[in-house]
Amino acid sequence: MVILGAGFDTRAYRLAEQLVAVRVFEVDHPVTAALKKRRVIRVLGGLPQHVTYLAVDLEHQDLASALASAGYDPQLRTLFIWSGVSFYLSAEAVGEGLAFVRASSPPGSSLVFDYHYQGFTDRSRDYYGSMQARQRVEDLGEPCIFGIDEGAVAALLEHHGLELVSDFGPAELEGRYLVGGDGRVAGHPFGFVSIAHARVSTHASNSNAISIER
Repeated sequence: MVILGAGFDTRAYRLAEQLVAVRVFEVDHPVTAALKKRRVIRVLGGLPQHVTYLAVDLEHQDLASALASAGYDPQLRTLFIWSGVSFYLSAEAVGEGLAFVRASSPPGSSLVFDYHYQGFTDRSRDYYGSMQARQRVEDLGEPCIFGIDEGAVAALLEHHGLELVSDFGPAELEGRYLVGGDGRVAGHPFGFVSIAHARVSTHASNSNAISIER
């Protein structure tokens, strides 16, 4: 499992029993990665053996080289998680990330990622929660610069050799996770965010996969 832009993601620790036979790579910006490691040591008393921490600036450093140097095996089926990241990257960096998944993992590997609608990013549309979200990221000094037109994610993935498995927008997310057994709605997700699941096609070949020096 490769978590891109891991931040303070706790999957590797919360699901440690289920991941006992899985090697986890956590990739993030050097500043965030260093802070994460300090927090993990403080909370758990040490760094878990099944987790490899990689400090990589996705805008300026080569992800394939960094993972290869850490022992990532492109022949093993992999789950890539890219949560809360794409909207802060350039279109070029997002494309390189998608291309990496396709070229450096075998058929059947999956990528799960969230993304903003282009209408939110370029301010051409107002969605539920958009005003508060824009203010929040502006206060943090981290503007959202990448978005995908509604309904266009499948074409983007296909361009990079991936196939869309599912694409859950606000309505689907609300229906699945925010409606109780009594039919009451607990809340509403942002109206400009979707979560997509893509897969490396079983008809594809990873002949362009990175090589690893052992």
